[in-house]
Amino acid sequence: MKIMCSCAIAAMALLATVEARATTLTYSFDQNNSNLTGGPWANITLDDAKEGKVHITVDLLQAGYDSTGSNFGLKDFYFNENTGLTNLSLEFSYPSTWTYKYSPGSELGGVGPYGKFELVTSGSGSDRTGYLDFYLSSPTGPLSAAAFAVTSPNTAYMFAGQIGGFSEVGTDGKTYESAQFASSGRPVPPVPEPGTVTLLGAGCFALAVYAKRRKSLDT
Repeated sequence: MKIMCSCAIAAMALLATVEARATTLTYSFDQNNSNLTGGPWANITLDDAKEGKVHITVDLLQAGYDSTGSNFGLKDFYFNENTGLTNLSLEFSYPSTWTYKYSPGSELGGVGPYGKFELVTSGSGSDRTGYLDFYLSSPTGPLSAAAFAVTSPNTAYMFAGQIGGFSEVGTDGKTYESAQFASSGRPVPPVPEPGTVTLLGAGCFALAVYAKRRKSLDT
C-alpha cells in the first residue's frame, strides 16, 4: 500500500513539475470582420525560448476555409506587449522576406485591430505565408511569452491579421476572398508533450503490474 501511495505521489509531483515549467501559450483567430462562420482560422503560439527570447508562430488552419488558392496566406500580423521596455527587436525565421515596424510609445494604426508590432509581407501575393515564425529579444534582459499575450488597450483583441487567397461565403450571402481576423484572447487548451504522456503511461503500467503481483502473493 505504501509503494502504491508513493507511486501516486510521484505521478502527482511529475504533473506539478510539468505544469510549473510549461511556458507555451496558444490562441486562435476566432473572430473576423466578414460574416464568416466556422474557424478557427489560425493558431498563434508563444514560447519562452532560449537566451531569454520569446518565440512566436502563426499557423493558418486550412480546414477553417471552404477553399484556398495558390496565393492563400497571411498578409500582415499585429500584436502588443507590456514588457515596459522600448528596445525590443524582432528576427524572422520564416519567411525571411517579411518586415516589421515597432512603435513602443503608442499603437500603430493599421487594418482593423492593431498593435505596437506590425508585421507585413513584401507586397506581392506570392509572399503571403501559411506559416509565420519569428523571435523577440531585448538587450536589457530576458523576455516572457506572457508579456506579449496582452489585449490591445483600444480594442478587445489580442492578435490580428489579414488573410487572403481563399473563397468562402459569409452569412450575408457574399463570397469573400480576403478578411481581417483577430483573436478574442481565449486560450487554446494545451496538448501534453509526448514525453510526458509516455512517462506517465509507464508509471501507470508499473503500478498496475505491482498491484497484480501483490494480489497474487496475498492469495
